[in-house]
Amino acid sequence: MKYLTVLVIIVAYPILSAKGFMSSDVGIQDIKHKCDKGTLSCYALGLKTGQIDGTQMKQSGFLYSIVGGCNSQHSPNYCYGYLRGFDKGFGRPATDTEIQRVGKSTGADAASGNVTFSPHIECTVNALFCKSYLKGYQQSYAANIPYKAGYADGTKYAQQLIKVCHEEKHPKIPGHHTSAYEKGWMTAYSDVIGMASNDNGTYGNNCKKYY
Repeated sequence: MKYLTVLVIIVAYPILSAKGFMSSDVGIQDIKHKCDKGTLSCYALGLKTGQIDGTQMKQSGFLYSIVGGCNSQHSPNYCYGYLRGFDKGFGRPATDTEIQRVGKSTGADAASGNVTFSPHIECTVNALFCKSYLKGYQQSYAANIPYKAGYADGTKYAQQLIKVCHEEKHPKIPGHHTSAYEKGWMTAYSDVIGMASNDNGTYGNNCKKYY
């Protein structure tokens, strides 16, 4: 059986538990890939974090919503645990319909956040959740192939300019492409140039801006 290893980004709103620690302090261990290696379970981490958040949300009088609890930085095993824990803390059962919906949406979110390659995704906690997660991931990844291709090419183009100290303020995309490709290309160009900027106003290897 083939497993895919994916990072799922989950932007968690930090919630303080009754014991004085933040739910995000637990979830960060999954983001740093410190679980499912030995005895520490990503599912167990998600279950603990989700229960903290679900309990706090219920006690605060908010409507049920797991939005912000699990996204593309987290693993699918963690996300399934978070869903089950949140439902337990909120005092409601997790239905198959909800498991399927959350699995597919988190998978799609993970794929849209990945702009470079199709990673190995490991999901082993629940057959329905994993199947839905992979379906959402694969559909979203396929739809974003032009964007990813543009992002890869835009990255290479920007890196080449930085090497020769020739940053362009209004770069022209070579050839004719789809809007998704062009968006990926321009996003990558901006990202790479931005990361190459130095505090003294230069970029790259002390290159001076010429415009």
